[in-house]
Amino acid sequence: MLWTKEKLEAHYKQQIEQWNEMGILAKGKNELLAHFKGENQSKGDAIKAHCYECMGGYANDGGLEKRDCENPPCPLYPHHPYNPNRFKTKTPGNPKSLLHRPRITVLET
Repeated sequence: MLWTKEKLEAHYKQQIEQWNEMGILAKGKNELLAHFKGENQSKGDAIKAHCYECMGGYANDGGLEKRDCENPPCPLYPHHPYNPNRFKTKTPGNPKSLLHRPRITVLET
């Protein structure tokens, strides 16, 4: 699908209305709405916005709660706003880190 300026603006307007109605006020909601309004964002704001959208506004079976997504394979997981280990892992390859595992190279024989 090619996005024309008009289609993109209509999509963003719809998204703003949708996200204003659903989800709780949590880290990432304001950043997501700012994205749809075309405001400049830092990388950290973009990550918060992505996590908020990916988590469905932190909706959970009819309830709403701020929580960790528990998705370590996601490349943004170390930066997730509610990841309890986000500040504990500083060095990639740290054997104590659950988030930064060394890459495995498959050698062909």
